[in-house]
Amino acid sequence: MPCVRTILIVDGDPAMRETLREQLNRDDFVVVEAASAQEAETWLFGPGLFGPGAWFAAVIMDAVLPDGDGHAVCARLRANGLTMPVILMNGSNRICAADDTITIAKPFRLSELMAHLRVRLEARTKIEALNEAAGPIRIGPYVFS
Repeated sequence: MPCVRTILIVDGDPAMRETLREQLNRDDFVVVEAASAQEAETWLFGPGLFGPGAWFAAVIMDAVLPDGDGHAVCARLRANGLTMPVILMNGSNRICAADDTITIAKPFRLSELMAHLRVRLEARTKIEALNEAAGPIRIGPYVFS
């Protein structure tokens, strides 16, 4: 089972990554940092102990990265079946229309970002608990999990 408190921060600005890391660490999150789209994709799609991307409870990513577009990374993430919440930090009004992805406009308050993150993680935890409690569905001799 993946670590439910590990967050991937993707931003080309070292000061922004440091600020986010400090805030997340204060709230007992484990943080992994990536400075580019390529580095993020290595973390997200590379082999992991539980499978690609399974290390992360959520991703906080800048929409504009030094070597690519955060929206495109988000789209590839979803196309590859990764469903963790994504918060895209964006300086424009462009919205990523993927499930469990929100866009937060820069500049933003850290408390606003943290509130979005907590809500997404709590909702995900509740959904996973409901799915586990439901158990397999049985129809005659057939079992669906």
